[in-house]
Amino acid sequence: MQITDHIKQINYATIYKVIEKYTPISRGKIAKISKFAPASVTKITRQLLKDGIITETARQASTGGRPAISIVLNSLSIHVLAIKIGRKLLSISRYNLSGEQLSNMQVDIESANGEQLIERLTSEIALVINNREKFTEKISAISITMAGLINPKLGRIISSSRYSFNNFPLVDSIEQKSNI
Repeated sequence: MQITDHIKQINYATIYKVIEKYTPISRGKIAKISKFAPASVTKITRQLLKDGIITETARQASTGGRPAISIVLNSLSIHVLAIKIGRKLLSISRYNLSGEQLSNMQVDIESANGEQLIERLTSEIALVINNREKFTEKISAISITMAGLINPKLGRIISSSRYSFNNFPLVDSIEQKSNI
């Protein structure tokens, strides 16, 4: 990742945190609190609106100029999958951005080897993503936890006492199969 991309992510996260803490909030107040230029706030909020992460609500009372439009998180429209790979069970939970658990399922993986685990993991993720009957909201991220030596920056399982992984590119594998 380039340094400019990293700074951009930090700026987006800063704006998101301000909105989360002070919701509903105007762009002007976001600029004051974050100490970002109003034009930067407008650019970032425009992208967050486009991505469906925030939404505009009612206009605020005018204080002499044009009434400000309140911004709130659109926590119901974006979901995150939280996956825990245990010794015997694969637990897959779906959360909205408010941290509310919307679903949880557990799959037996006790007899799976490393390759079978990855096949099972990707097929279960696909089932959850494609379950349009219950959830139509977008899954924007997948979080996976497991015991073992992990390189989070490279998204690799270096080794695991339970599975025969040797520098396995877990993130690349999941991204290829899920596009997330």
